[in-house]
Amino acid sequence: MKQRWQRLLWLKQDFPDNHTDPDFLREVSELRNVQLNPSSTSSYSRVVGDFLLFYHRALNTGLMYITFTLLYYYRCDPVYITGALTSLAFLASVLFHRATVSLKSPLIIIFSMLVLSPVLKSLSRTTSSDSIWTISCWLTLFYVASVSLQSQSIVSTNLLVANVAVLASRLSSTTDVFCFLLICIELNVLLPYFERSLLDRKLFTTYGTTFLINNAVVYYFVTQFLGWIYTTVFAFSAVTFVFGLPRYFIYWQKHYYKNGPLLSRWDARRPVLD
Repeated sequence: MKQRWQRLLWLKQDFPDNHTDPDFLREVSELRNVQLNPSSTSSYSRVVGDFLLFYHRALNTGLMYITFTLLYYYRCDPVYITGALTSLAFLASVLFHRATVSLKSPLIIIFSMLVLSPVLKSLSRTTSSDSIWTISCWLTLFYVASVSLQSQSIVSTNLLVANVAVLASRLSSTTDVFCFLLICIELNVLLPYFERSLLDRKLFTTYGTTFLINNAVVYYFVTQFLGWIYTTVFAFSAVTFVFGLPRYFIYWQKHYYKNGPLLSRWDARRPVLD
């Protein structure tokens, strides 16, 4: 019985140099059939919904920078903003769960932030502002990437806290640091959790209201800080991302997605080094 051909260059085998393995030809034929008769693709509305959720989560990151701008450049009193957001979060949790909310966990978190606020304020005080903006930009990109890969991940939360800690060193007082940290947690941790709960319970009207308020706040401050040109570019990019990219995704899924490990045995191998 003739020995079967092996995919090993260093092994001398009784086959011609132009030998083609039958398994390879069969898998190429299967791949061709998949491309000619593609499997059912995702619905456009479902893909738009997924892209919309990611866009909404990324938009919450903009709220963090809006808060920082109000505290750092405009010297706004953060106590009123923090009090209003905390009251809304408390009322939403009570109305949503229709039960008495335990105060143990929030009190522990607030106490921990009170202790850490002086540390965060002086943590990177000696670093130049240009370096802080650069580090914050990279942390934001990593945070958005981690959210796109997995919405509920401790990695994204750690990146968010690291970004807040970096920016907090530019604020003028410990109170500003504490309020900034609390606001960022409420907007980027509690708010997405609340929105996912709304979608799970199919409360689309309430979720839509939250989404519109979020967009209105971000676009208003972008217009006030940067002008209408940036607002127009940002809005056009958002519409293209939410409604345009899903079309390309469905096209890619229909014509290029192999839907299986076809030809995986014939891909280039990575060398194993001792």
